[in-house]
Amino acid sequence: MSLILDCTLEQLPLREADNARVIDANAHANKLTYNPAPKMIYIRRKGKGIEKQYRYNCRNCNLPLYYRHNSDSHVTFVMSNALHKNKGEKPLAQLLAAEAKAKAGNNKNCISNISIAHVATTPTVAPSGENSGILDDSGKKVMVTRHTKNMGKFSSVTVSTIDEEEDEIEAREIADSYANNARIIEKQLQRKGGKLADLGAKAKTEEILPPQKKQRGTLLER
Repeated sequence: MSLILDCTLEQLPLREADNARVIDANAHANKLTYNPAPKMIYIRRKGKGIEKQYRYNCRNCNLPLYYRHNSDSHVTFVMSNALHKNKGEKPLAQLLAAEAKAKAGNNKNCISNISIAHVATTPTVAPSGENSGILDDSGKKVMVTRHTKNMGKFSSVTVSTIDEEEDEIEAREIADSYANNARIIEKQLQRKGGKLADLGAKAKTEEILPPQKKQRGTLLER
């Protein structure tokens, strides 16, 4: 806090040369807070010569707040837009902290609503490939429950449209269907491969020729 005053800044006299507000210690009770070491500068005014100022800066940010024409003068000038009124209000840091806390509270409420929506979409037996979801205030789906039927078994998966878009879900479904088809084809090939192996073994046994019979004739073997 840089200034405590018995009135508002708008009620103080205005200096037209630089729009500074004039504080007369004899007319207004005030308490100034600033860096006690002033910086002396000279300003050239058109048609008015050169003006000497003792400028007093803020203790924290070192920005100029006030100036006087003499270091021991009872008249202080508040530079234009150097101070902001904060009468009966919380400091700016507290206001920003309260605003951030309120935003965090709103985010928690959104998360709790999403979790409630997740409970509300408990999977129930439905036809294969059917989707169900809950819409928020803007009409956008928040949660989606997908019911599928695979090998005579029902299953359901709940996904969030916040993390997964419909294109990603569709691509995942296609990949899953390809994987399922590959498993089925592999099992069928294994079964057919076993039967073909049995048939091949039988064919090999049948291909074995019987022993040749001795030829009969009139000639005797020597």
